[in-house]
Amino acid sequence: MDLDVDLIENVAFGLQRESHLDLGNNRLFVEAMKPIIEVHLKIVVDMSNIMFLDSSGLGSIMLCSRRIKSAGGQLKLCGLTESVGALFELVRMNRVFDIYESREAVLNSFASDAP
Repeated sequence: MDLDVDLIENVAFGLQRESHLDLGNNRLFVEAMKPIIEVHLKIVVDMSNIMFLDSSGLGSIMLCSRRIKSAGGQLKLCGLTESVGALFELVRMNRVFDIYESREAVLNSFASDAP
């Protein structure tokens, strides 16, 4: 899986190149996130390229979130497309994840989280 990673102000942004996160590639997503989770405590999944997400894709994001939380870090989301955002609302995952419109907004949230 191609996952572009940018480091901005000690926050790792992962951007998936593919337009879907589903049963066909969810395990690859988790594997691509593993080295990021091992190194960084502040991680953002930039979902602006994802046009389709199914329950297995959502499960893979939840798994990554649990892993980073157990390491003492945070995983946040940004850039949800309209259809993906609607799915998060439908299954109430918008209450589980911190979701932001843009990279700038999520960076500001990490800055306001700092002691």
